[in-house]
Amino acid sequence: MNRAKRAFAALAACLVLGFSNTSLAITAGELLADDDSKYISRYLMGLVDMFAYLQFTEGDDDRGNCIYNWYYRTEGSVEAIYGYLEKFPDKAPEAIVWVLAKRACPLQE
Repeated sequence: MNRAKRAFAALAACLVLGFSNTSLAITAGELLADDDSKYISRYLMGLVDMFAYLQFTEGDDDRGNCIYNWYYRTEGSVEAIYGYLEKFPDKAPEAIVWVLAKRACPLQE
């Protein structure tokens, strides 16, 4: 079953990357420069969903749920992401969101 989840994740990633060539080299500053707030919101939701799904495929359901809850249910999480995107406009949005998600949901030992 774990192999099937990984294969699905790899396929989904290939499809997303294959159809979104412009997003391969986007920076936080470029993302924020887009005037369409719905686009920015969808982009961030896609990142969060991808990171949570990756945790589920690794068998870490608690961390996957934590990432979802951090973004969708924690007051101030979206504003914090926007703040860091503004603070580091030359960095990849994926890296910024991943660092914040790891801080909010550290690995349990």
